Amino acid sequence: MLEKLKKAISISRPVFWLGPMLVYLAGLFMAGIPRGPLETAEMLLLTFPFAFIIYGLNDLFDIEVDKSSPRKGGLWGARLEKRDIPWVKSLIMLFSLAIILVSALSFQPLHFAFSFLMIAVPYMYSAPPFRFKARPFWDSFLSGGYGVGPFMFAYTLSGEFFPYAELFVVSAGFSAIHSIATIMDYKEDKKAGITTFAVGYGPRAPALLVVLICLVNFVLSWGYSYLLSAGIALGGILSIWLAFRPTPKNAKTVFKILLAFAFFWIFYFFIKYFILGAWFADYSEMEFRTILPELLNYVRQ
Repeated sequence: MLEKLKKAISISRPVFWLGPMLVYLAGLFMAGIPRGPLETAEMLLLTFPFAFIIYGLNDLFDIEVDKSSPRKGGLWGARLEKRDIPWVKSLIMLFSLAIILVSALSFQPLHFAFSFLMIAVPYMYSAPPFRFKARPFWDSFLSGGYGVGPFMFAYTLSGEFFPYAELFVVSAGFSAIHSIATIMDYKEDKKAGITTFAVGYGPRAPALLVVLICLVNFVLSWGYSYLLSAGIALGGILSIWLAFRPTPKNAKTVFKILLAFAFFWIFYFFIKYFILGAWFADYSEMEFRTILPELLNYVRQ
């Protein structure tokens, strides 16, 4: 049992647990919905359980490819064996049902319906017959759902869809991260016959898409948040370098730098706004709630 627990945690890539939860919180704040027992339960389900659904499905359908992947292990997930398949499948089904059933307790039809869509995306990405993972460009495009999904999952508790299209532009940042990952796995995917973005169009194409995404988001963020602009500029500079030298080794270096930068500031703002703010009255959740609307209003001017 302990061995399975360790492997389950490794499969879920703990470094990615925090992202969906924070995006969900942003959706709650934008909708003006306070955190209650239901929202807290959904928020927690978007950590380990949701990550296990995403990466468990990925590892199940890449079980043969991962045997030769030098990246597997630790941060990048576990190598599954055939004896792992039954319990991994069962846990994926359990977590999927848990998210859907908890959403039903909201008695909000739109929110309940969106839970099915959010759960369907990882299946469409990794599993046949869709398996967008093996469809060039669409593999990275669908990964933008990593940002849109949890945000809209929270926002639909209000009974409405989020009215601003800029959300999808920002979510392109998640597509950019995935694009870099396809360069990292270029050799293994090509050998296995998986036509990812990098395999289908060459490793330079994903890097160029990342440059474009960074450029668009840099323009949108300039003048509002210099910190955000600096992070996007860093991503743009690194992706330009990667476009000139699109090797798996360089992609891994860029990925690690951007991940470290992103998580440093995510943890910083999480502590500043949600932990210290509650006691020191320096920042509060209500103040944080005004940041995203102000940003959107600035962008739409």
